[in-house]
Amino acid sequence: MTRRGFVGAIMGGLIACGGHAQPAAVAPAPAAQLTCEQVAPSVDVLVRQSGPSDAAHRARVGPFVKAMKAQVVQSCSADGWSMALRECLVGAHSHADFEGCERLFTPEQQRHFEVATEQIVAATLPDETPPAPVEVAVGSTGIPACDDYLAGLERYLACDKVPEQARAAMRDSIDQLRQTWRGLSDASMPEEARRAASDACKQASDAIGQSASAMGCAP
Repeated sequence: MTRRGFVGAIMGGLIACGGHAQPAAVAPAPAAQLTCEQVAPSVDVLVRQSGPSDAAHRARVGPFVKAMKAQVVQSCSADGWSMALRECLVGAHSHADFEGCERLFTPEQQRHFEVATEQIVAATLPDETPPAPVEVAVGSTGIPACDDYLAGLERYLACDKVPEQARAAMRDSIDQLRQTWRGLSDASMPEEARRAASDACKQASDAIGQSASAMGCAP
């Protein structure tokens, strides 16, 4: 499940906006004994309802769960969550149950808790949105200096003063370079590797330019 999907499920459960289910029925509990610390484990119930149960998912959301439990205790204590709300959350076992508890928040309590939850999500859940691809022209390597080098090679090959045998060999080399350098436009390539490729292409461009001039070919 992506972060967006998981967050939507969490926010829809803990901070349901407009839910109309009735609060979950719970066993009576002495008001003085139901503390905010006892409400915190309801986060575990909601998380189990919001995503896969495999070990990888549990490890990924572990920091979120820990932070949310602490936030439940803090918000419950600081904003004075009513005993009815605490009992409702403790007795909830599904998203419908949690949505039914929504009406027991005051507007201010709900607003405070929503802001805190969004901050915890941003700080603890990794964003799984794939990086945007680097925009490159068709046939481009994604590195201007390397595109210039390949263009220089093409101009060199077009010079009739270059022996045909040499041009045939260079054509094969250009095709191989284009195949090899396709990965340069990959957004995941480290910036250091891109800089190194750019520097190498600049040096190669200078060399081919000098060779072309020596043979009397136009730059």
